[in-house]
Amino acid sequence: MLANLIMEWKQWSKEADKMENGWEADFPKWGSLISLASSLLKQNSLTASELLALATAFELSDECELLLEFSKKNFLLCKANLILLAKSENPNTRWQVYEVFRVGDHETDAVLLDALITEKSLYPLRRAILSLCDRDVPDKEKISQKSERHSDEYVRKAARTLKESKIF
Repeated sequence: MLANLIMEWKQWSKEADKMENGWEADFPKWGSLISLASSLLKQNSLTASELLALATAFELSDECELLLEFSKKNFLLCKANLILLAKSENPNTRWQVYEVFRVGDHETDAVLLDALITEKSLYPLRRAILSLCDRDVPDKEKISQKSERHSDEYVRKAARTLKESKIF
């Protein structure tokens, strides 16, 4: 069970060497953790605790992005759970989900557009804006103009990238 492996990871991480980026993947059972999370991503009707475990697995794989890549390759199988994970409390989970939505559809476009209004963390907000670059969504120019007035310079830069994107 994924939650059990995450608890093992948390115990292991207390003594882990954290000198390098991606140290999280040095966990001896990392492959099993990612495999279980990947399997859960494709399942229907997950419990709240399973979704929480998936959100944690995304957070742990933030540096290596293995779950992000798996989700892109298996988008249709993972889509329902990704939409739920877009509401995770964890910004490291949300930004990865927004990135997956670059290969999305109209349903996930709606999640990205909602993120432009509700997202409080700057990095996930930037990733939501950048994911819209590859999507054909209405009012892209208005979205870009509004985001160009944001107080964060990197959000403004993402807005300029959106404005310059091919799909308008």
